[in-house]
Order: sequence, then structure tokens, then C-alpha cells
Amino acid sequence: MTNVAQVAILLVCAFYIDRIGRRAWAIVSFLVGAALLTALAAGGAGQLWSLIVLATLAYGVVGSVNAVLYLYTPEIYPTRMRAIGTG
Repeated sequence: MTNVAQVAILLVCAFYIDRIGRRAWAIVSFLVGAALLTALAAGGAGQLWSLIVLATLAYGVVGSVNAVLYLYTPEIYPTRMRAIGTG
């Protein structure tokens, strides 16, 4: 279920990221993921369904940031700097 949720959220990301902006998507995704994980830690794990829903959504939202960073990093840093950093 977590992988299905991540693919679904990545599709939403692909359609809306140009309207929202890469930086805004990353910030909001981290904040939403943190809120979901905080809700999970604060007692959302009391029932199995809440554990599944909160963990799956948090994984999908935070996982979408990984895809955004592949787009965002080349826009910010030139190729020469990325090659030095990778090497």
C-alpha cells in the first residue's frame, strides 16, 4: 500500500508542481509529512487502521520530495558544481 500511495502522490506532484513551485512543494511536503508522523507518534498507533493510513500517507508525501529534489537540484546548481560534489 505504501508504494501505491507514493505513486499516486507522485502523479499529483507531476501535475501540480509547475503551478505550485518546486520549493513550495518540498516545504509543504515536509511539513505535512511531519504532521502525519507527529499524529502517529501522539497516539495514532492505537488502532491498526490509523497506523496504516498515517504511515502510508507520510511515506507517500515525504517520498514525493525525493522525486522533486531530482528536478530542483539541477536547476539551482550548475553542472560543474554538481560534478565536483558527486566526485
